[in-house]
Amino acid sequence: MAAFLDVCRFTPTAGGTTDWTFSTAVVGYQSPTAAGAVNGTVYRYRAESADLSQWEIGHGAYNSGTGVFARSTVLFNSLGTTAKVSFTVAPQVAIVALAEDLPSLSGALNTFTGIIGAAGGQIAFPATQNPSADPNTLDDYEEGTWNPVLTFATPGNLSVTYSRQKGFYTKIGRLVTVSFDIETSAFSFTTASGNLIISGLPFATLNDVDFRAHSIVGFQGVTRAGYTQFYAILLNNVTTMLVGASGSGQGISTLSTGDTPTGGVPVFGGSVSYPT
Repeated sequence: MAAFLDVCRFTPTAGGTTDWTFSTAVVGYQSPTAAGAVNGTVYRYRAESADLSQWEIGHGAYNSGTGVFARSTVLFNSLGTTAKVSFTVAPQVAIVALAEDLPSLSGALNTFTGIIGAAGGQIAFPATQNPSADPNTLDDYEEGTWNPVLTFATPGNLSVTYSRQKGFYTKIGRLVTVSFDIETSAFSFTTASGNLIISGLPFATLNDVDFRAHSIVGFQGVTRAGYTQFYAILLNNVTTMLVGASGSGQGISTLSTGDTPTGGVPVFGGSVSYPT
């Protein structure tokens, strides 16, 4: 990537095939010094005669001590070669940017060196992900809220009143991190059955039969005797969580209708990360 100068255009001391030694700035333009040219930095240039019959595009390093831009490499010229043009008279020389120096961020892969800054403090991704198969390419970012819902595998006549029902998520690439906070003030059923489920995840989990994700959750209103640890269980290709249970001397299990009885006020909260 070449360096750039703003509105820098000047007349050198001579034409011919010598390097460009600064003489005077063209009216309406800056001199290399005024434009902030840095010693030893390579700049692109375009030199052209007044009638445009002779021109040359190339690059070379700037010497601030002598005011000289080297004509180290000629890329194109009016002769159709890559040799230095022997200018009849001193041309005007402009420090320019070429197509090669201006990558299209929506096109093919472009390589940057050093630190890429976001002076405005924001990097925007499209609302719809443009997925990449390259494992080193960040192709998505999204953050927002989701609505965690307590239910059962067979909800039946389950009725839930929430005093708090909040969920937040951040998605970076394929990794989703969700948090949830569920507090109930009424929880009743007579025909519900099966596993307790927290539904409503903003993105489906990874579609891989071997996938599992787990995370400890806070709880209240659970009556499973002998079990002291409860955790979220995410299976493959779902937008729901089961609630697992474990304890000293106990086998791993999942909560169901018998563990969160009707008339209680269950509370669950926690966070978990999972790939999509």
